[in-house]
Amino acid sequence: MKFSIWIRTVFSAYLRKPWDWTANVIVSLGYLKKRKQAKREIEEARRTINTYPDLTAWYRSEKFVYRSESVDVTYRPWITVARRHGDCEDYAELAAEILDGKYKGMLRGACEAKGGICHAFLVIPIENKKWVAMSNTISTGPFNTKEEAAQYFYHKNTTHIWFW
Repeated sequence: MKFSIWIRTVFSAYLRKPWDWTANVIVSLGYLKKRKQAKREIEEARRTINTYPDLTAWYRSEKFVYRSESVDVTYRPWITVARRHGDCEDYAELAAEILDGKYKGMLRGACEAKGGICHAFLVIPIENKKWVAMSNTISTGPFNTKEEAAQYFYHKNTTHIWFW
């Protein structure tokens, strides 16, 4: 495991909500038999996927689907791969894992709209100082700024944007 991935994994584990950790443990028990295969798939994807369009194509070819959750939990990338579904933050984490080190300046993001609705995504810098927003199993852009990319999801109803 690359050191940067290890640090991110350890660091994010301390920042996760307690129920995220608990839910990950409970759900992972149901997918333990698929864990090794899912981790192999992620490693293969890291080797073969070099661009965000490649990742979008991979999601389609592997039949990943978006599925909202009644309790909002961010699952580990291997769980998303094993289940072949997730919501916005699950896909943001999986995309960040696969594209790690391939785009200098790639950021995770979240935006909030009026009424408190939130959405997680990645913003990816591309040529000519433009940005692409990647969310769930799709990517869209280009945009002139990362903030413009984030506002794509809720447009003028966007009230807050966070990047990390």
